[in-house]
Amino acid sequence: MFSQPRLVPGSVVTPEEGWNRLLRYIGHWAAFGYGMFAVMERASGMLVGDVGLADFHRGLGADFDPYPEAAWVLDASVQGRGMAAEAMGAVLNWARGRVGGDRTVCVIDERNDPSLRLAGRLGYVPFRETLFRGRDAVLLSREMG
Repeated sequence: MFSQPRLVPGSVVTPEEGWNRLLRYIGHWAAFGYGMFAVMERASGMLVGDVGLADFHRGLGADFDPYPEAAWVLDASVQGRGMAAEAMGAVLNWARGRVGGDRTVCVIDERNDPSLRLAGRLGYVPFRETLFRGRDAVLLSREMG
C-alpha cells in the first residue's frame, strides 16, 4: 500500500518513503503512547490505509502544533465505503482517557471535500485557514470529551 498512488494527485510513495513512514509510526508509539493504526480490509485481509493520532511538528502555530493531530489515508480502492469514518471513530473513542490534552486537530486541503465531510461527521470544526505545503488548507479541531 505504501508504494501505491496517494491521495495527492501525482504523488507516489517509494519503498524508501514507506519504510521511513513505518519507522516514524513506531517512534510515535514509543515517544507518545499513541500513533497510527493499520486499516485492513476484512474481506481480502489487505492493508488499505492507516488512521490515527500523531505529532508531525507541522509548524502551524500554537493553536495547532501542541495537540495530537488526527490523520487518515486510505487507498482509493476503498474510499467511499465508510471505512475511514469507522476507523477514525474507533481511534477517537480509544484515545479518550489515553491521550493527554483537551482536543485534537487536523489539517485538510480545502479542495478535499470527502475528508472535510468526514472531519465534520467526526466532530471537527474549522478554526483557521492557512497555506500548507503550498496549498490552501483548513485547520480543524475537536474536543476530546
